[in-house]
Amino acid sequence: MYRLLLWIIMILFTGVLPVRGLGGEIFPQWETDEGSGGGTEQDLNEDHADGQAAGGSDYIDPVFGESGYYMQSVGEARVPVFMVSFQDVTYRRNRVTKDDLTEWLFAQDDSVTAYYDTASYGRMHIGGDVYFYEAEGEIASYENDYGFENLVMEVLTYYDEEIDFSEYDCNGDSIMDALVISVPSGGDVDFWWGCQATWYQNPEFRVDGISVNTYIINDEQPYVGERAVYQGTIEHELGHCMGLPDYYKYYSDDSEGFHGIAGMERMDDSSGDFCQFSKLMLGWLREDQVQVMGPDVESASFRLPKAHEGGCVVIFPQGGQIDFNSEYFLVEYNTPDGNNEGVFEAEQAGVRVFHVNARIEIDPYDGEPYFRYENYSPYYNESDEGIRVLKLVNDGEGFYRTGDSVVYGEASDFGWYTPAGSLSDPKLTIRIGEVTDDGIEIEVVRQ
Repeated sequence: MYRLLLWIIMILFTGVLPVRGLGGEIFPQWETDEGSGGGTEQDLNEDHADGQAAGGSDYIDPVFGESGYYMQSVGEARVPVFMVSFQDVTYRRNRVTKDDLTEWLFAQDDSVTAYYDTASYGRMHIGGDVYFYEAEGEIASYENDYGFENLVMEVLTYYDEEIDFSEYDCNGDSIMDALVISVPSGGDVDFWWGCQATWYQNPEFRVDGISVNTYIINDEQPYVGERAVYQGTIEHELGHCMGLPDYYKYYSDDSEGFHGIAGMERMDDSSGDFCQFSKLMLGWLREDQVQVMGPDVESASFRLPKAHEGGCVVIFPQGGQIDFNSEYFLVEYNTPDGNNEGVFEAEQAGVRVFHVNARIEIDPYDGEPYFRYENYSPYYNESDEGIRVLKLVNDGEGFYRTGDSVVYGEASDFGWYTPAGSLSDPKLTIRIGEVTDDGIEIEVVRQ
């Protein structure tokens, strides 16, 4: 596979393979086969394209939903969380209780469950249970190329008599929805890093007829005062389990993908809500919530709802096609509501514009989909300056407000990509209008 060839090169130079982690660089842990994103293309009819919604009240299919490679993003999932200690490294005595952890993760309010209920507009419900386990070895004995999978197998085998693991396969595909291994501080910090990994080395392993595919290593600590960070890492890594890539940069000293108050996104700096692009890819938006300006429309006016209610405008290049797995601008209106409550102040609310290139590639060897321009793709330019899945237009300058305009030459990353990855004039302007009781007005005009 193309990604495997890239990873083989990394093995030759480092001896290990990367996993996706919450941070600003590639963390060399080892083998994962985790290209991000993918699925069947979502085409919409062009008669939906004159300042109108994309269609009726049906939900747009998740991009990754056709693949058994990823955890389902619509419906229900259940995730076991194993709090693992080692013979020489354990949690401090002031660790919160099992009941506290269960509340952090799976309660109705202020939990990972509640976060996903809100983010998905009720489309994705994540439940689960908390268990404790003391590993047979010292922590260093697992810090090798086979350590993650050996530890997971040890834990699952120990609990096999007690737990019916089919309860963690909500969609009945005989693959565990996901699982979390949470570890205490005290090991090699370059090895135990919050990440999503993919099962690779022991493909025949089963418990109760259930195999493992995507799983999470969590190095955040379960102590009073750490609740938000602990939850945030798991929320971010579950996004990977469902197919979303990191939006931050792997190869630059400045790792942030998006900067400033308008740059908060769960798959970038693990703050705030998922953006509307993420929700579109995950199947959380209805057709009538995605307003489309088609390639042949010269001008159109839209009313953008508040993002926490669901909805966006998608602007396609002139002469192109309406395809959510292609290049376009996505416009959304953010207020400090829902999962963005407390992230910024009401007077800072406004519009942000994303430059999207969501082209999908299918791995010719295993048939799995991935984003052509995500960080691990062989098509990705490691300067971090070329085509990316998602860039924030006018990065670092905050939200657009009433009276502002998005203009080529003034706003960064506001242009269509050339084959070389530079930008060309999009020949359109986005004008931000008045705030209304149910959103904000925008106008899009092609030159």
